[in-house]
Amino acid sequence: MRSEKEIRQRYLRDPISVRLGELASSLAGLEGISSHPSNVGAASCFLDESRHFILWTAHEAEPALRTELAELAEQLNRWRSSISEIWSDSERRVTVQKEAGIWSRRILDRSGLLQTEGTRAPGMTQVGEG
Repeated sequence: MRSEKEIRQRYLRDPISVRLGELASSLAGLEGISSHPSNVGAASCFLDESRHFILWTAHEAEPALRTELAELAEQLNRWRSSISEIWSDSERRVTVQKEAGIWSRRILDRSGLLQTEGTRAPGMTQVGEG
């Protein structure tokens, strides 16, 4: 298993757009496993991974995106601090599932990865640019 340092170094090689895509993927993973009460360990891993991705990316993001990432980080921290309680309550798990999905789509949209030339989100460059 790779160390956190190795993961960080690999992650930082990618442009911000790709990093945001990886964050969106991690949040989608959390969304996907949230319907099963036995997945508390996996949920913790997705939360930790997402928090690292934000930490490693936010300082390079434009101000509006940095604000969104800070909001997301706060939400992830709240979930992480009470993950056992959340995971034992099906209604709270469904709330996490829905919110993680919303955040995933929002971050993916902000990444610009699904945009075609000329329709990118403001402040984003295409992979390989700038």
